[in-house]
Amino acid sequence: MALLYRGKEIFNPLNTGWIDDHVACVREFVANIFFYTKNGSTIMIDAGYNYDRLEEKMN
Repeated sequence: MALLYRGKEIFNPLNTGWIDDHVACVREFVANIFFYTKNGSTIMIDAGYNYDRLEEKMN
């Protein structure tokens, strides 16, 4: 994330956890990665800004 945006509170991320039975999110600073699970399959939805840390957070 650009240093310009850090701490500016322009985003309102959710805390890491389940949103409902199918949707969960992982918080990274001021952004979220979302996971949608249904019938044993999961997809990840991420607008992305820091792919270097994505593998670390998914572990």
